[in-house]
Amino acid sequence: MTKKKKSSRSKNKRQQQQQQQQRGASGELGFVAAAAPGCHVIHDDGSAMPAPWIIGAERFDAAVFGCEQVPELSFDWEERLLTFVNQTPELLSFYVSVAHRCLDASNQPLECAYSCNEHGERQLMTTFIVVLRPKRVIDVCFVELSEQSALDGSELRVWSDVVPLAHAPPRIEHLLQATTASSSTSSSSCESSATVAAAAAAADIRGRAAVQLGFPLGGAGPFLCSQGFGGRFTHFFPGTLYAIDLNCPIGTPVVAVGDGVVTQLTTNSNLASGIDIRNLFLWNSITIRLDASGVDEAGAQVPVFVEYVHIEGGSAGVAVGERVAAGQQLCRSGQAGFCPVPHLHLQVHDDSSPKAPTVPYCFASCDPATEPFVPIAGRWYSRRGEEPAPEKSEPS
Repeated sequence: MTKKKKSSRSKNKRQQQQQQQQRGASGELGFVAAAAPGCHVIHDDGSAMPAPWIIGAERFDAAVFGCEQVPELSFDWEERLLTFVNQTPELLSFYVSVAHRCLDASNQPLECAYSCNEHGERQLMTTFIVVLRPKRVIDVCFVELSEQSALDGSELRVWSDVVPLAHAPPRIEHLLQATTASSSTSSSSCESSATVAAAAAAADIRGRAAVQLGFPLGGAGPFLCSQGFGGRFTHFFPGTLYAIDLNCPIGTPVVAVGDGVVTQLTTNSNLASGIDIRNLFLWNSITIRLDASGVDEAGAQVPVFVEYVHIEGGSAGVAVGERVAAGQQLCRSGQAGFCPVPHLHLQVHDDSSPKAPTVPYCFASCDPATEPFVPIAGRWYSRRGEEPAPEKSEPS
């Protein structure tokens, strides 16, 4: 990491911490913040106000760093300030985990959470997920280090995965707006407005859905949708854009959403879980190709591949090449890979290639009188469709 010249930039911007704290809690960011403990998200794409936890943000200036070429991550050892840098002409996506205590502009600790590596060893982490516009710099946080480490630069435990985004993540505005309205107010008029908006959103997605699926989880439910289509936590890449996360206890039955054949199975016994970005590609998954064809936006028939991710290692009761029937148990849900809380991640492709983009889908209700449904972040679902949120149990 390059040392940045001392600047008053961070000090001058510390008064920006009065922003609302509710962004991302199933609102404009399309995911439930409580389902991503220890993770801090900002999409600096010109469509949102800065997140309340950042120190500051401004246009990239090479003179501040004292050199022309600056790495994506910069650390000022004197101020102990971690900075993300995008000096390229395209968007950059940053997934960064820090194994130190991280502080906001008011020197208050940012939330952290335990992660497990593939051997099951636990470590406290703070993870940042940032999409940064071209020629932009964000001072993300202060990092607490021992005096000796700060003096000799001997210990800075930071891991990153930084990739360019060819295009700005598509915004599925109506879904996000409907969720924001329903989660930010309790007035009957606004609830009615949110219900209308959500219905319109679901109708639009249903109209573009490549296929209708059965519900992927067994048991009574209901299950919280913690991230929906286009969620700004992990569902903003082409390969995950049309994906749904359903929170469920480890061991929940995962079932076939239709008749088909198992085409892929990865059930490692590693114990990696949590928010460490080194776990990004350590998930377990199973894929089935449905007998039923889907329909693309041009009206042509296409194959349908359904991928279930984060399943419990060693839990698969089927093998590659085996036929499965709708509703048949395939495996159990888990928390494998980059997975802050136990949940099932479900996505659909019309191509079996590794980089195939996801396509829209919806779920058919087991109740013939209920329309197909598209889960929205912050709401609860079962095989019947949307359900009321469970009542919180009183402490005994």
